[in-house]
Amino acid sequence: MTAKITLVANAVRDALNVAFSQEFTAEVRYRREKAVAELGELDVGVFRFGESPTPEEDASGDRGGDEIEYTIEVAVRKKAKTDEEIEALVTLCEYIRSFLTRLYLNTVAGDVIGSGAGYDPIYDEAHIKSGVFFGLVTATFRGFEE
Repeated sequence: MTAKITLVANAVRDALNVAFSQEFTAEVRYRREKAVAELGELDVGVFRFGESPTPEEDASGDRGGDEIEYTIEVAVRKKAKTDEEIEALVTLCEYIRSFLTRLYLNTVAGDVIGSGAGYDPIYDEAHIKSGVFFGLVTATFRGFEE
C-alpha cells in the first residue's frame, strides 16, 4: 500500500512533466541534494515534505472523513552564471508556483486540490555564490481522509 503523501507527490510530478515537458523532467526524490556536477541540466525534484491533519470536519455531508493537508516541495536547481540565466529560473519558479496553486489532482484516491503555494526564488545564498541556482516552491494540497 502506498502512502497518500507519496501518491500526491507522484501526481504533482506527473502534472509538472505534462505541463512543462519541454523545460525539464521532474522526479520524486527523498533527498533534496544532488551533486553539483550533475546540475548541468535543469534539475526539478519533487519532495514529500509532510502531512498534517487539520481539525476541520467536512460540514457539507458530501464526504465522510477529516480534511488532511499535504505539503509538497519542488526544488529547481541548475548551474547558473549570469543574471539572465538566474532570471529565467526565477520566472520558471513563478510559473510552477502559479501552476500548483490550484492544481486539482483527481488521480489521487479521494480527490486532492492545491490550496496555495509560495516560493523562495533564491533559497540559499551560498548556492548562488557557488554558481548554482536553487529555488524552492512549497505547495499545500487538501484532501479528505476516507
